[in-house]
Amino acid sequence: MPLGRKEARRILFAAVIAPALPLAICSSIYWYNNGSSKWFIFFFLFGYIYFALVGVPAIGFLLKRRRFSSCLLTGGLVSIAPVLFVDSLTLFSRDHVFTFQYLLTLVVLFFLGCLGGSIFWYIAFFGGMSKKLS
Repeated sequence: MPLGRKEARRILFAAVIAPALPLAICSSIYWYNNGSSKWFIFFFLFGYIYFALVGVPAIGFLLKRRRFSSCLLTGGLVSIAPVLFVDSLTLFSRDHVFTFQYLLTLVVLFFLGCLGGSIFWYIAFFGGMSKKLS
């Protein structure tokens, strides 16, 4: 089913806005823990580049489903994918240890991704669904 012009604009707007809040929270946590704000803009740039490489293809999957749970889980999985990928490269090294800090980082990243996925669903799909329900 081809997208209408209004729906395509809404999805594009959602793709630009949805990553902003999770990236700001992640950047703020890093800023708070390290006391340096010089990496703040780097988080945003890297986050949007990563979203363009991995998140945009995920949107193609979401366009078929358009369910809240799909957006939530996809956002969470997309956000922890780079950490899991880099971690898989060191899986068999002697220094590889699963610590509480590591698991906490994965959980926080997953929930931030879920937040971005829910924002994306609300902006991209909820407006169209509410018109269909009435």
